[in-house]
Amino acid sequence: MPLNKFPSYEELRKDSIMNNDEDNEGYSILDIIEKPIRDNDIFLISWYPWTWKTLVSWMKFLQSPLPKLYLTYAHMLVAYTKEGLWTTWNIYGIDKWLISNSTDGGDQTSDFKDKRKAWIKSIKEDSIWTTLFIDEAQDIPPEDIAKLSLKFSKVVICWDRDQAIYQDTYDESDFFHQYKEALHRYEPNLQTKRRIIGPYELKKNYRNTKPVFDFAKCFHPDSRRIEDIKIMKQWWEKPELRLWETNRMFDEVINFCINEIDSQNVVAIIVWNKEDITEVKNTISKGLKEKLWDDYNDELIQSYISTKSSRENEVQSENCMRASIIISSIYSMKWLEADDIIIWKIWWSEWWKNDSLSKNKYYVGFTRSRNNLIICQNNWRFWPYDVPENLYKIKKRDKIEPTEVDEDEYDEYEDLPF
Repeated sequence: MPLNKFPSYEELRKDSIMNNDEDNEGYSILDIIEKPIRDNDIFLISWYPWTWKTLVSWMKFLQSPLPKLYLTYAHMLVAYTKEGLWTTWNIYGIDKWLISNSTDGGDQTSDFKDKRKAWIKSIKEDSIWTTLFIDEAQDIPPEDIAKLSLKFSKVVICWDRDQAIYQDTYDESDFFHQYKEALHRYEPNLQTKRRIIGPYELKKNYRNTKPVFDFAKCFHPDSRRIEDIKIMKQWWEKPELRLWETNRMFDEVINFCINEIDSQNVVAIIVWNKEDITEVKNTISKGLKEKLWDDYNDELIQSYISTKSSRENEVQSENCMRASIIISSIYSMKWLEADDIIIWKIWWSEWWKNDSLSKNKYYVGFTRSRNNLIICQNNWRFWPYDVPENLYKIKKRDKIEPTEVDEDEYDEYEDLPF
């Protein structure tokens, strides 16, 4: 079962007809999909969170019959894109593709962050590729994207500054402005050679329920900017804060996962570090085996831990696409979504700061949820963030003290013959 669930083309068309949103709510998905891309176009799509921009880039990718290249930042999203498009051709993580196409062959075991700028120059002007798609461009410095763009006849770029959670790219969050500046630096005659189309801004949130979104935007660095998002899913439960001790919390999460497996839903558990990923997976896997017996199989629960081996990352990602329970960090899950998101005891991590980057990390993690959001932590306070108590509910297992019974109180069962 895929992590993300997109609407059909017919559903999009119906939505577009019923909601003329160009005046007040940005562009509909169908509007942007149907706009043609011509030679020398740089087609830019910005989006407010969870407006299915990936669907737009997929559709435009499928429309192009020419040799094309689809790049995105993470292995998890590469695996998901290959599954969604039913193809493995011409879809790469930008790190692997640039390294494998470097002049010296590259070093697959090296840290890509230290070398990603070096490989863009190795793409030849007479490359067979004519059309470039880059998804999640906010994770790559705009200067690098500009260099890459000028080597292709047609370019489609998608980005969302609200999902910038890396320290080295967060300062580049005003992607459009810095990207245009870089284009003009590398191509002084840009205006006579290129057409910059857009950016088209999507503003309909199809993913989150209103309770989840209202809670998440308390952590947004600039919540005023997202007040005009139209939330399509108005119903469902408030986010839930669970404060049990660890063993009890594991038991409850295991039971919750079993119910979701029966309902054919996907649960994603977001943890802080690699050690937590391993502990949580082992504990939940053991609990599932004990309760599901013959219905358990190893494909039900998978985890993703980034390694230095691209092949190992690919295998892990592909396994996650078939799993019902996925355990990973926010850095691997941030491009994806699931029916239920469980935030596992990360509240005392280094994100515990009242700065924009820390807020974005919580904001991105919470909004992976399509339906239910459960936060497991040891403290009920969301300090230093201002979160109204009416936006979430607390579930805590307290010790139940025996209550005294008044002997003179009427007993409704006293007349029964046993």
